[in-house]
Amino acid sequence: MKTEILFLAGMCLCACSRTPQEQTSFPSVKVVHAEVMEAPSSRCYTFISQPYRLSELSFRVGGPVHAFDVQQGQFFRKGQLIAAIDERDFVIQKQRTEALYRQAEVDYTRISSLYAKDNISGMNYEQAKANYERTKADYEAAVNAWEDSRLYAPFDGYVQQAHIERYQDVKPSVPVVTFIDLSRIKVEAYGPRIWRCRCGKKILWRVWFASMHFLTGNLCLLNIS
Repeated sequence: MKTEILFLAGMCLCACSRTPQEQTSFPSVKVVHAEVMEAPSSRCYTFISQPYRLSELSFRVGGPVHAFDVQQGQFFRKGQLIAAIDERDFVIQKQRTEALYRQAEVDYTRISSLYAKDNISGMNYEQAKANYERTKADYEAAVNAWEDSRLYAPFDGYVQQAHIERYQDVKPSVPVVTFIDLSRIKVEAYGPRIWRCRCGKKILWRVWFASMHFLTGNLCLLNIS
């Protein structure tokens, strides 16, 4: 009996002496709630700027340039004289053809009156009519050549570059000046495809220059390739 009691007491002591089993640890997790962020409305992109209009002005006739006092960057109003060719030869040609035209006009009027009364043959009438039309065309061509000896600004703009010098003998269609219109500026920029959704809408743009001046405007045309 004593032996059994001692055995049970020993088992109780052994059971009480055991270390408690360690608990399993779990990693901590940080919970973050999603928030709606508004994207900024402005973007910065590189661009290429060009004048609204660019034109290489030239004479339709040739000859020595008599009047040409142009500097790069000079401003001209629409219709203002830029350059002129020596007009002496054109004036002489205009006066000569005008005299022939006026005489042919008088002859044609006289012969037409006689032809209406059957006092002259049809051949003479046709010759007078052909001579009148030919001299009239020659006179109009001489007037056009005389007017084309002067070069005027086609619009308000600036001289980007001068290609000739005063007293130089120029040929027809040879560029005299490169003329540009800076009243508006074309800006070509490359952006993301999200711009497609704004096609047809106005987008405010702003261009800064080194002098801290800037231009603003609306993007009215969007071309995406």
